[in-house]
Parts: sequence; C-alpha cells; structure tokens
Amino acid sequence: MIIFLLSQWSFGQNKVEAKDIKWKVLDTEHFKIYHYQGGEALADFASLVLEEAFNEFKDYFPGAIKSGEKIPVLIYVSYKDFQQTNVSPYIVPEGVGGFTEGFKRRVVVPFAGNYEEFRHVLRHELVHAFQFGYSRGLSGLVGRSQPPQWFIEGMAEYLAQPWSLRTEVYMRDLVVNLRLPSLEEMNYYSGYISYRYGQAFFKFLEDAYGEKAVRDFIRLGLGGNIDAVLNRITGKNFAEISEEFSAYIKGKVLKVFGKYVFPTDAKRITNRRDNSFMNVGATISPDGSYIAFISDRKGRMGVWVLNLANRKLRMLQEGERSPDFENLHVLKPSLSISRDNLLAVISQGTYSDIVSVYDLRRFKRVKRFELRGFDGAHGGEISPDGKRFAFVGYKNGIPDVFVLDLQSGEIKNITNDPFTEDDPSWFDDSTLIFVSDKNESGKIGSYAIFKKTLSDKEERVFGYRRFLKKPKRVGERIVFIAEYEGCANLFSLENGKTKILTKYFTEIGDYDISEGGRWVMSALWEGGWDVFFFLKFPEDGEEIALESEEGTLVEEKDIEAVKEPLGFTLGLDFAYGGLSYSSLYGTVGALVMLFSDIPGDNWIIAQIIGQSSSIENSQFLINYYNFKGRIDKGLNLYQLFYVRYFRPYFVFEKRLGADIFASYPFNRFFRLESGISYHYNTWVKLHIDTFEYYCGINFGPDCIIPKIEYPKGFDGFLGFFYDDVIINQYGSAEGIRWHFGLSSYLPSSQIFNTSFQFVGMAFKSLTYRTIWANLFISAKSFGKHADLFFASGPFGIRAYPEPYYIFYDPEKGRYVYALMGNNLVQYTTELRFPFIDRLRFGFLPLEFRNLRALLFLDVGNAWFSGDEPVGDRYNYFYPINFRFLGKDYEVFADLGFGLRFGFGSPFYIPIRLDWAFPVDENGIVFPGRFVLSFGWDF
Repeated sequence: MIIFLLSQWSFGQNKVEAKDIKWKVLDTEHFKIYHYQGGEALADFASLVLEEAFNEFKDYFPGAIKSGEKIPVLIYVSYKDFQQTNVSPYIVPEGVGGFTEGFKRRVVVPFAGNYEEFRHVLRHELVHAFQFGYSRGLSGLVGRSQPPQWFIEGMAEYLAQPWSLRTEVYMRDLVVNLRLPSLEEMNYYSGYISYRYGQAFFKFLEDAYGEKAVRDFIRLGLGGNIDAVLNRITGKNFAEISEEFSAYIKGKVLKVFGKYVFPTDAKRITNRRDNSFMNVGATISPDGSYIAFISDRKGRMGVWVLNLANRKLRMLQEGERSPDFENLHVLKPSLSISRDNLLAVISQGTYSDIVSVYDLRRFKRVKRFELRGFDGAHGGEISPDGKRFAFVGYKNGIPDVFVLDLQSGEIKNITNDPFTEDDPSWFDDSTLIFVSDKNESGKIGSYAIFKKTLSDKEERVFGYRRFLKKPKRVGERIVFIAEYEGCANLFSLENGKTKILTKYFTEIGDYDISEGGRWVMSALWEGGWDVFFFLKFPEDGEEIALESEEGTLVEEKDIEAVKEPLGFTLGLDFAYGGLSYSSLYGTVGALVMLFSDIPGDNWIIAQIIGQSSSIENSQFLINYYNFKGRIDKGLNLYQLFYVRYFRPYFVFEKRLGADIFASYPFNRFFRLESGISYHYNTWVKLHIDTFEYYCGINFGPDCIIPKIEYPKGFDGFLGFFYDDVIINQYGSAEGIRWHFGLSSYLPSSQIFNTSFQFVGMAFKSLTYRTIWANLFISAKSFGKHADLFFASGPFGIRAYPEPYYIFYDPEKGRYVYALMGNNLVQYTTELRFPFIDRLRFGFLPLEFRNLRALLFLDVGNAWFSGDEPVGDRYNYFYPINFRFLGKDYEVFADLGFGLRFGFGSPFYIPIRLDWAFPVDENGIVFPGRFVLSFGWDF
C-alpha cells in the first residue's frame, strides 16, 4: 500500500498554521516584497532598507543580479508566523533571525519587536541573496570547492554592519580563554563562531589592506579557494595571514586588558562541564532565596530553579516538548519572581505567547494567560505588589509596553507610538521604566531610558546610547546595562551622574537584584552564556561620561512601488538528472524536478526513471503538496515496480495509481495523517516450486509461461505521529517519537490485506556528544495478500544479509522461512559516541573529521503466522529459542561496532560501516559480518 510505505517513516515536528495568511506584494525596483495583513508598515520599512542596501552591495557582486531580476522577500509580522513558513520544509529553530533560500534566492525575515534588529537582518540576508546570485544558486557550487562558513556568514555580517559589540566581546572571549582558532581550523567550524570570527576577519582585512582588498576578497573568494585568493590579494600565504589576524585581534584585546577583570568573587552556577551553552534570563527572588534561569543543560531549553537554602537545582518546566512551551524566547528571555515567590515566564504556545505563573514553593503552575491578539511578547516583570505583570507586546509591527492584571487577566496598553520599546521594569507599583528609541528626528537604534506612570505621565531620564538595556530601580539609583570600551557592563544613574559598577571583560546579558543586595547575572564566557551569583551588589563606582550616540535614519524616499495581490508564482526550483546504459534495459535516464510557489505553499516533486527500450516500464512518481491552511494536503500519481511474495508465489508487480492524503497537526508535536489510494496492478506470478523454469529466466524446453493477473486495489491509511526529539549536529539527541499506523483494503478492492505498525524511538543524551538511541518496531499484516516484513539487513539485524530467507527442508517436504513474514518485532539499542575528532595524514592531502562510532545490539524476528520455529539445523542462522506462556518462540540477535562519517561535497552522503556478530544461546558467533550501507541512522 503506497500510502503506508510513504508514511511509515515520516517523522518530524509539525508546522501549525494557526493564521490564514493571504499574501500581497509590494513591487519595487529591485524587490518583490511579500507581506500580509498587519505587515504593511513593515513592508514599507523593508523597501526603504533593501533598496538602499541593494545600491550599496551591488558593486561587491558584479553580475550577481541580472538586469530586471527582482529578489523575492517574505516578511512575517512575528517570529511565530515565521516558524510556520513553507519556504523551508523544516522547523525553524529559535534563534534563527531569518534565512535566504538558495534556489529562488528568497529572503525570509520575521519582525521580532525591534526595528534596528529588523534592519540588520534584512541587510544580512540580502548579502546571502547576492551570494547565491553570484554562484547562480546551489548549482554554481557543483564542481568547485565551497567557501567556508566563516567567509559566507562573516561577509554577510560585515556588510550588514562592519563591527558590532557582539563580535568585539566574542573575539575577546576567544583570546582571553586561549580558544582563538587559526584560519585553517576555522575552515571546519560552523555555527555562531562563524558569524563573529568571519566579521572580525573582514574588518581586519579592511583595516590592514584597504576596502579594495575586501571587494576583491568577496568577488574572488566566492570561487571557494580562500587560500589562493588571500595570497593573491596580500602576497602572503594562509598561515602568515592567520598569524597577522591573530595579532590584530590580540592587539584589540590588550588595549583594554588591564582595565577589565572577570568576577572572581562570584559563584558560577553553570559552566561547560554541565553540557550547557545557553544559560540566560537570570533572575533572583526579592528575598534572595531562589534563582531562576533558562538553560539547555539537558539538551533542550528549560526553566531551572536553584533553591539557595538547600542548594538544589531542579528543572521547573521543560521547553520544546509541550504545546504551551514550544519555545522559551532565549534571545529575549522573560523571567521574573515576585515577593511571594511566584515566578512568571513568557513562552511561545501553539496559538499565541503565554504567560505562566508558578508557585516556587510548591513547584507548580498556578496561573496561565494566553496573549491572544499579540504577534509576539517578551521582556516581562512582576510589579512589587505582585498584582501586575509588565511586558512588551507587538501588533502589526508596533512594539509597545503593556500591563497584565494577574487577577482579572485584563491587559492595558501603556505606550502607544511607532517606536521600539523594550525591557520594562517597575520603578514603583504605579510607574514603569523602559528603554525606547523614540525621538523627534525619527531615527532608530539609539535608546534612552524613559519613566512613565500608569496614568500616562512620561519623562526621559537618560540617553541616547546604541547599546542600552535592562533598566532597574535599585534603591534611589537606576541601574542599566550599557556598552563602554567594547564591553557591556552595569552602570548606575543617580542625581544626573552615571557610574560604572562592574568592569567585567565580557557582555552582561541579564541581571537581577534581591532586596537584600544579592544579585545574579548571565554573561558570555568560554564560548557560552553562564549564570553567576554574587552576595553583594556594588554600592559605588567610577564616574563615567556616557556620551549620546546617534541612531540610524531610514530616510523616506520616493520609491516607485506597486501594491498587488499575490498572483501565480509557481516555478522551477531545481532539476537534475543523468543517463546510464545497460545491455538489459538499454539507455536509462533519471530526472528529478522540484517546483514551488514563492510562499512555499504549493510544492510539486517529479521523479522519473525512464527506459528507452520500454517507456511503459519506466517508473515515475509525481507528488503535489499543499501546505496552506491548518490541514496539509497532497496528491501522488505514480507508476512503480515491486517484488512481492504471497506464499507460494513470487509476484512482480507494476502499479499505476493515485493517492490523496491529508495531515492535521494538533500541535507542534502530535498529528493525524490519513489518505486513500486507488491503483491498477499488473501481477506476474511465479510459483516458488517451478521458479527456475519460467520464461525469461530459463529458456529451456520446460519453459513455463507465468500467470498474469490484473487486480485493482483500493485502500486507506490512518496514522498518528508524535515527535518531540531535538536534533543537534550529531543527529537525534533527546526525546521520543512514535508512530502508530493502520492500512486496510476498502470496499471494491481486489487486493485484500490489513496491516498494523508501531514504531517507537527514544533518545537520551548521556553527554553533549554521547547519545543512547533505542528503536522498537512491531508490525502485523493479515489477509489473502498480506504485506511482507523483513528483520535482517543493514537497518535490521545486521549480522544477517538480505538474500537468504527461504530454504527447502527435504525432511518435511516444505519450505522454511527465516527473518521474513507477516509479523515483525525488532528492538535495536545503540550507544553513539565520538571516535576521531580529527585525523590528518602527513604524507597525503587527506583529512577526516568528526568520525563517530557506536556499539549496537539488535534483537528481533519476522515470521509467518502458524509457522514453526526455524530451529538450529541451518548452520548460518543462530536463533535463540525460548518458551513463554506455554508457547515456543525464537529471536535472532547480534552485537557489533560501527563507524559513521560523511562523504561528498556539496551533496553530503552518510556512510555506515558496521561489524556485526550473531549471538546465540552459547554466546557470540565469529567471524561475524561486515556491512556497508548508505543513509542516516534512525
């Protein structure tokens, strides 16, 4: 049953399209900006930013964008809407500020409540559109070496913003902690370090060799041979440039090294030894008894609470696993503890952001408020009297400060202007302080501290600074975080004077202070964010003059723009194919094509394998998917070939058919799939007893003409899927996924079978790189044409090869079957761990990285109902026989060791090497079997 076959491994988390998006287009000189209701102002803003950036970037990428070509840009009014985008088939993980798709060069960007950040991401992603245009999508990368990620992402960061505090702090962290990699080592790195390191290198190249060197590096470096390009530009080899860059970065650090320290008087609550890298949102209770923060210390984000009285650290709420906690807003964490030890946190739910209130003494959620009507929310704090909760909410591209009444659930808008507001906190029970870039000139990205009463009286108390956040009242002072000399530290404002309170060699991200003076902070150190606890908040500091800094003016220009409905946008994304020749089939060609529309709501995938000698025996599969709306829908048209076995016949099947199917996600983790299939079949049936005498196999005098039937099939499928597994660079790392499916024939079908299947997987991270993985499969099929299952092979019991299943037993005068049948039970457990991080041969230009290994145990069997056990008379099968509840059972098992690595560029091919040894009642059987296979582990 084709639907059953296509659906049985379709795990993955769901995109719940809670909003019916109706796209409109703003057509400008160089862009088609796609937006929807609520995003009109964002589209207008984006058009100004993008057209300005286009004219700025075009000279760096000559010929990348053809004359008259327009770059598609999709604007989402919130991060939640962005995560339901269909441009990419994958769930967009939290922390991704936008992306650019390579085939159509679609720029996809959300608004996350800050116009300066929105501007930065638009510029960054536009660079990627130019990069893809310069290489003509991914096709231009075939046949040439790919540039390293630090070059690609560093270029985008540099052109979007030549230098940033985040890069300054991160590079200092690498230097001070002796973690600064060489350029050669960076060629193998990926992730956040690529953005910061790459931006720093482009800035170094500009400072040391001039802007022309940067332009040449961009233009020539996209060819992939970075070493040769740098040598051509600078006259120095890769190692020399790497040393020069290292000296440049260290020189920047040494200029301020003596002025700044790291908090040796602090208790470090988190570190790399607990496998965490993101420990953010640190807050402390007013009585100083609890510390709460968000951490990935168990593989997925969660809210953790430290009880300072008994030193117990416990997870209060696990994120990324339930509908109310799909995400925890780690980039803008929102945690606050009241005087009666109630913790409030904002999380992303299935339909809206949610404010949850927990009683820390009972470790239980006591209140829940859905923030319906908001596109997003963050930055919350509970009022001193515990009755209200202030937060930033944004609607239709406008971020404002709101107050939630924790008793009635009523929400009041405190600010109402088009500027960015952030980080509200309580000055007293009736007054808020917050940061905003509101000003008379209309500039964005430079912030001041404002004080506003709930009765609407407002004043500016400090500003403006380009990096200014987290104002809080501490006694008679207002404390805040600001940038100074490349670090982000705490400052105080009192009687018109600003003083620096901390001089830490890093960036403070979050902080909070108890009424008794205890305080906590989240800060960058050793490549990650950690939480630090202090017994006493600084009482005084050195007076510092923080001069006012100008924001960025996004000028209103006379841009010719036409607003129009979406229209027809379906077009070819990519196509690839190949030809081969054999004496049996003649010329065989394969072609794969993908079509999609600009929003990604409609996909068509065509796969064709054609034979010149027999077009009617060619195979094709055409899939149409419609992802728009709450229910995902699809249609398959196909002609496929199978080899089936209905005892005692081998059946060569040609199937021409069509499927329709639908998928309904209840939330991000759980969904229902169903569909029906109608197919016309040609069966060539060969009886097993006379198999070798059929025409086409043996042309001797006893040639038998096979029996041919033309049955029609009509069947249906129903399946339930659950998946909360988190995936890191080593594969599935933590969580469970399962699937239960039922497929059955329907009335008027001439093919009769019904099948059940359960597949369950569980993963546990023992360390960040060591994973315990488990797989359980149970399947049963019955009926005249029952499906056949196999328990051996590279994805089953690996010690047994596929070709040997059926044996004739002369003593009993019948066939015996092993590891195949209409019933299947299989269990696999694997311990996956790093094996070789880096292996380089001095005599060959060959290097292996990130080789992983595993130890495995496979147990299971497949059998026909009613058959007797195989027994041990077949010396190449080693069953383990046992009795259970008065019945005889047998299983097969193996133990082994495996290696995993990737091969090929730019198309990555996962390779599996396994050494499997059968296990019987007497122990391990040698010499075992070597298994080579291709594909991903479960």
